[in-house]
Amino acid sequence: AIWHSTAQGAGPSCSQACLGRSMAGRVPQAGTVCVTGAAGYLGSWLTKSCLESGYVVRACVRNVHDDRKTAFLKAMPEFKTGKLALYSADMTKAGVYDDIFRGCHTVFHTAEVMMSFAPGRDMQQAAQDFGHPLGKGAIANRAFESSQFVVDSINKSGTVATLMYTSSIMAMLDADVRLYEVNPVVDERRHATDSSIGGGYNTLKNATEKFFFDAAASSQGRWIAISANPGDILGPIISPHHATETWQGKVGKIATGESPQQETATLSIPRPWITVDVRDVARAQISLAESSTVQSGSRFLISNATKVWPEDIGK
Repeated sequence: AIWHSTAQGAGPSCSQACLGRSMAGRVPQAGTVCVTGAAGYLGSWLTKSCLESGYVVRACVRNVHDDRKTAFLKAMPEFKTGKLALYSADMTKAGVYDDIFRGCHTVFHTAEVMMSFAPGRDMQQAAQDFGHPLGKGAIANRAFESSQFVVDSINKSGTVATLMYTSSIMAMLDADVRLYEVNPVVDERRHATDSSIGGGYNTLKNATEKFFFDAAASSQGRWIAISANPGDILGPIISPHHATETWQGKVGKIATGESPQQETATLSIPRPWITVDVRDVARAQISLAESSTVQSGSRFLISNATKVWPEDIGK
C-alpha cells in the first residue's frame, strides 16, 4: 500500500517546482535512468525492475571490479546487450555523477552513507572508506555533502527531470520512538523532529528529504524531488552478499536459529517491524517516477501495513 502527502514549508518556489512536473512529464518510453547504490538490496531490485520495464539503466556501484557485489549485475542479460551499464561512483566525491547523470531523465537515489554502517556491513571497510572520526555528526556531515554532490550533478546534467529519493519510514518517527506508543499512527504528516546535524538515522533521513525538496524548488521547475519512505524491507535476494545485510540479514539469522535482533541497540526502546516486500518498493518507485501528476515535495509511505515483532518471527 502507498500513502501520500505533499511536504509543507518547502519554500515559496515549491509551487514552481510542482508546476514543472507537467513540463518534466513521465519517464520517456525506453528512456535512460540512473540507479545509485545499485549493488545494494533495494538498488538491485530497482535496477532489475527498471530493465524489465524497458528502461536503459546506468547502475552506480562503489567499485565495478568488486565481483562479490557486482557479479550478479554483470550476469544480467541486459549487461551484455548494453541496456545495463555499470559505473564506479564514490558518492562522497564531488563531480562523480556528472557524466553519469547527463542523458538520464530520472535518478533513483538509494545510496546512503549511513547504511554503510548498518547491521551486516563491513564496519572496518566503511571506516576506511569514509574516514575518521565516525561519530554521528561526522557521518551526517558526509551524508549532506554527498547529497549536495547529487544536486550539483543533476543541475549540470540538463536532462534529469525527476529525483526519486529513497528515504525511510523512520523519517516519519520522532527521534524518541516512545511517541510511537502515544500516537501509533504513522503517515506522511509525521516527521523526525530533531533535525540537528548530530541526529541519528531517522532525523538524517528526514533532513535529507527537505534538503532535496528545497534544491528542487530552487531549480525553478527544471526538476522535481519525490521521497519514497518504505517500511522495513524484506523479500528475496538476488545476490549472496545481501543475505547478511539489514532486515533480510536479520531474518536469515533467525532462520538459522539465532535470537531475533531487536531495535533497542539504536532506538533504546523496542518497536515492531513495519514490513514491505522489496519488489513492491521497487515497483512503487518506478510508478511514482512515471506519474505525470505527482508533485515535487511529495512523501510516500510504502508499506504492507503489517506490524511484526521480531520475537514472533519464526514461531
